[in-house]
Formats: sequence, C-alpha cells, structure tokens
Amino acid sequence: MAQRKDIAARLGPMLSAFAAEHVGEPRMIIAMYGPPLLHVDIKFISLPEFAKRVENPRVLFEREHELSSMIASTQPDPPGPIDLDWIEDRFWTWIHYGIEKTLRMGSKRPCAGSGSSARAALGS
Repeated sequence: MAQRKDIAARLGPMLSAFAAEHVGEPRMIIAMYGPPLLHVDIKFISLPEFAKRVENPRVLFEREHELSSMIASTQPDPPGPIDLDWIEDRFWTWIHYGIEKTLRMGSKRPCAGSGSSARAALGS
C-alpha cells in the first residue's frame, strides 16, 4: 500500500490518498490533488486483470501500448441500471453518520497529516 501511495504522490501535488477498501476495491487508491482540486481513482492491476472491467479508462502513460491494445481488443462490462432504492436506503444513513462523526469531533483539533492538507486546500 505504501508503494502505491508513493507512486500516486509522484503524479502531482497530492493532498490526500487512501485505499478504496470501503467500496470493495483494495487495489484502488482514491486521491485528491490540488490546487485546483482534482479527484483521481488509481487502480493497480495486472494486464490480464484489466480484460474484465466496467469502463474504458483514460490512459495517461504506457510504455509498450499493451493497455491500449487490450482496450481495443476487449469490451468493458458495465454494471446494470442504477438501483435508486438501494442508494436511497443507504444515503441518509451515510449522511447522518458523517454529520454525527463531525459533531462528535466538536472542537477537537484536527490531527496533522495528509487530511489537514486537504482541509487547507478547501479553506476549512
């Protein structure tokens, strides 16, 4: 994981980054860069793993055009329609959780670290 964050940090002025275990994708780093603020999902997978995907990514860098060849020779398999009931069942709980967690922090001083950089960039 540390090596993945180091790679992500070399892509630009990274404010924050963490693994996406919470969405079931531990191979992905969710990163915030800036200013200006830019959210980037970086997935670390092998070429054979890439054949099964939900979308075609934007390729920023490759050495031997293997990824572009894979994109040209295979098709993504996007998920079915969005289940709005599934989202609504979770949305208000997620919002409530976030608000409660923020309120519990109260006047506690934010800890130093990458998150404080993101807060500074957001002006909070």
